[in-house]
Amino acid sequence: MAKSRFRKAYRNLVSTVSFSSELRKMRRELNAKIDQPDSINPPTVFHPQGVNRWFKRRRISIAESYLRVVRDLDSRHAVARLEALRTLANAAFHSTNLDYPLNTARVQIALIKQCVKHRNDKRRQLELLYDFSMSTRGQHQVIRKLCDELNIVELPEKGMTLADHSYGWDTHVHDTATSGRKNPTQLVIDAFIKGISRITVAYGSRSDIEMMSEAVEAGSLLGVEVRLALEFSVMEGEKRYHFHALLPELRNAEEIRSFFAGHEQDLGWFFEGLDINRSNRLDAARQLLEDFNREHLPAINEGFPESPLYRLEPLTMEEFLASMPSTSITRLHLAEFLYAKYRPILRNRVWLFKVLREKARHEAETAADGQQQAADRKARKKNRKLYEEFYSNLRDELRDLSPDVLLTRYFEGPRTIEYRSRFEEIDSISRALRNAGMRIRILHPMEHGIKEACDLLSLHADALDELELYNTQDAYARPASELQAFGEFINRLNGERLAQGKPVLVPVCGSDATGRNPKVPGMGFIFEDAITGRLRTRYIERHLSLHPLVAALVRSKGMPVNAEDVARTP
Repeated sequence: MAKSRFRKAYRNLVSTVSFSSELRKMRRELNAKIDQPDSINPPTVFHPQGVNRWFKRRRISIAESYLRVVRDLDSRHAVARLEALRTLANAAFHSTNLDYPLNTARVQIALIKQCVKHRNDKRRQLELLYDFSMSTRGQHQVIRKLCDELNIVELPEKGMTLADHSYGWDTHVHDTATSGRKNPTQLVIDAFIKGISRITVAYGSRSDIEMMSEAVEAGSLLGVEVRLALEFSVMEGEKRYHFHALLPELRNAEEIRSFFAGHEQDLGWFFEGLDINRSNRLDAARQLLEDFNREHLPAINEGFPESPLYRLEPLTMEEFLASMPSTSITRLHLAEFLYAKYRPILRNRVWLFKVLREKARHEAETAADGQQQAADRKARKKNRKLYEEFYSNLRDELRDLSPDVLLTRYFEGPRTIEYRSRFEEIDSISRALRNAGMRIRILHPMEHGIKEACDLLSLHADALDELELYNTQDAYARPASELQAFGEFINRLNGERLAQGKPVLVPVCGSDATGRNPKVPGMGFIFEDAITGRLRTRYIERHLSLHPLVAALVRSKGMPVNAEDVARTP
């Protein structure tokens, strides 16, 4: 006990002499904003060049703006989030005497994001705020060091926005309108921090226009190119395949609304089909919850007291939708909902059995042996052992509990929820969408197997413009041999199409990122030769490389490559 107190006192002393009182005050003010987000008021109007006149408020200004962005997920607050992002961009970009303006802005926003993330780690927050202070002048060596520590790529400083260059990209990401964890503005902020020049955000319905508009406007504010896609599924026999209808370039909310209004007559059936698919998906999710309540809930509650503290109530669709802004539901959404409900109950069970275990231990140890019958002593020992075992098992379950564990245990099956799609013929759908200026991309075509993917593309290649040759969520666990074989097939197919005078299928890679599974690499791809700076080798070593043939085909935009030469390339 004395050693523990000494270590704590020593850490406090080191922390006291390591950080200034100003940083400590800033941390307290920041945490007050985190804990009471309603206390954050919209910023007053000011000239961007005036930001540096109140540098001591600079960190809190960026932090307040970031908190206003992330504190809610509802589309109704899109305008407030964009106003907050505009303040954040002004504070981050418009600083005088910066040698490294683009990278400085990315580093400073990343530091504030980490400060919010480490709310309960006092020392780490102070370190991050100190780094923020050091980054203020945007000096090369300081920013380069912080890019390395934050694991973000160092970008060339050319006085232009990210969208003006071809740095990182991602052709398939999600926000809260579909299966993502982050609102559109958050998504764009993350892309900016990572150095991603362009992203394609997938949506499931024309009813998501507000979120689409927010994504495009946020991209404009931070200089990230945001393209939009409508994600839909088509039945091919009894199998359901997924596609993107890539909208033409739409630069603001007015153009987005005009596009949908202008195609109401010729594509109304398609928009209606998207809504029907969304409704069918909700019905399928409701059935999964009912199956859980019937098949698993009784076993989960068996043996525990009849109290809401210790027993999990039936899961309802109404409560699920109230907690989950997305209507493009996946099985992981259901697992996350169960996790939020079950974890507090499991924690209460641990506390209960800890008390019962201590009581049983006390009874077994304090009772006078001479006054006990042999059978009674044996029963007490058995009771003690039983409570020890219950407590140990519950503690282990709580320690290991995660949405992924619950997904595997109770919602096992394909990642997407199975439902019958409204659409059953890709060729006619493709003609109509192309007439409206859209491009058609097939997503993770190997989801039903490599043979099925090759057969599908052989039959319907003329209806497609692009194919998702690499989908991080789908391909992460696939053997390299499958990626090689599928890449070779696409290479041959495009060679045949060129010989026939037909356009090639353009291969792309998308993360399909939702921000929900930390075990799977997240958003963003970049070619190695686009990475600059003295620490580029360290950055490359920390990241995964695509399969060589996949990378070669993406770089060539589908023009056939010599697969043998690619295999020999180091």
